[in-house]
Amino acid sequence: MSDKTANSALRRKAQVGQQQFEARAMTAARALRVTLSKVAEDDLELAMAAIGLTEARCAAEDVLDQVGDTTLMLLLDTPDRGPGAALLDSALVGALVQQQTMGRVSEVAENAPERAPTKTDAALVGPVLDAIFQRAGPLPDTEAQVQLLTGLRFGAHLPSVRLMKMALEAQQYTHFRITIDVDAGKRQGFLDLLLPPVQSSAPKKTSAEEAGETPATLEPLVMSLNAQLQVALCRLRMPLSELASLSPGDMLKLPEGVLENSEILTNAGRKVAAGKLGQVGGRRAVRMTLPQQGERPNERRAADGAARKVEMTDLYAAVEAEARADAAMAAAEAGDAGALDGGLDLPDIPGADLDLPGLGDPELGMPPTIEGSDLPDLPALPVLPGVGDAGDAGAAGSLGDLPDLPDLPDLPDLPSLPDIKQA
Repeated sequence: MSDKTANSALRRKAQVGQQQFEARAMTAARALRVTLSKVAEDDLELAMAAIGLTEARCAAEDVLDQVGDTTLMLLLDTPDRGPGAALLDSALVGALVQQQTMGRVSEVAENAPERAPTKTDAALVGPVLDAIFQRAGPLPDTEAQVQLLTGLRFGAHLPSVRLMKMALEAQQYTHFRITIDVDAGKRQGFLDLLLPPVQSSAPKKTSAEEAGETPATLEPLVMSLNAQLQVALCRLRMPLSELASLSPGDMLKLPEGVLENSEILTNAGRKVAAGKLGQVGGRRAVRMTLPQQGERPNERRAADGAARKVEMTDLYAAVEAEARADAAMAAAEAGDAGALDGGLDLPDIPGADLDLPGLGDPELGMPPTIEGSDLPDLPALPVLPGVGDAGDAGAAGSLGDLPDLPDLPDLPDLPSLPDIKQA
């Protein structure tokens, strides 16, 4: 009797210690609860809290049979465990969409019609789930819990339950149902996660491997297949009439550098690599240069950044110049002539420092001539013979008696023309 009592007491103490350890341990459920609030605060500036969370092992059909038409169904991809699923109700989807588009979340109106989710909703919700999985993955204490959350990412939006059932092929999934409070009680929604099972680290050996035999693969068959590729030297443009007039033996002028900048194409015309045409051992050969992954996106980002920097610099300069011009014109209209000279950077006009004489005509309404600006006297005109003095008023209107013109010489006689017969 005493032995049974001692065993029961030790068992109760062990259970209490295990419960305390489990209460302090970081599990996958607790990692999702903590990470969801942090992602909403840091990335969306939205207050979200998991007020309820349950974990169970079940088949995918048990959860999908309860999904309504307004539930957003997202397929989750994993590296090697098969697909999973994320299900969000309309209240939670509406809160995430409103926060990212309008910057605030409104309460759900009574008798408001519910709409079917769209691909746009999936595109806005997908990055939020990726951030949650990325932060929650390394948090659990056990390796199995870490593998359960590692590698999950948004895959695609599935519009029907039938397609989701066809995509989820595993027998059992780890089902997390999270009840979420949004913006201090404005909304409450649900998030269901169906996570695929974790594969064991040691794969099972096949019967052929256990017997020490090398398993048959498709590598010999694939490597023996012929892959036809085409080498394109360059691309030419010519009128259709010139193309139609070509005949065997005609020569085409190719641009320079075509041998070093050739393209390796498939039969469908898709470029797979760059090539340099040459010869090896007296035979024609092509040296292929495969595109290196990661270089082109970085180069494109650097080029885009430099172009954007130049555009912003030009924009700032244009805005600053326009602001100076507007300020100078406003000051000039107010009567401040000096502000116009100081506000605009105008080039000097050559010869602007010369003192030009003033011109004027009282009869035409022009200002009088400035003193000290009289033009020099014009020289006197020559006097023609027989004409009176230039200062004589009587002789000004008469030219006087001009001498007689000499007689013209006699003109020679014209030659006689032959008689013209009448037709």
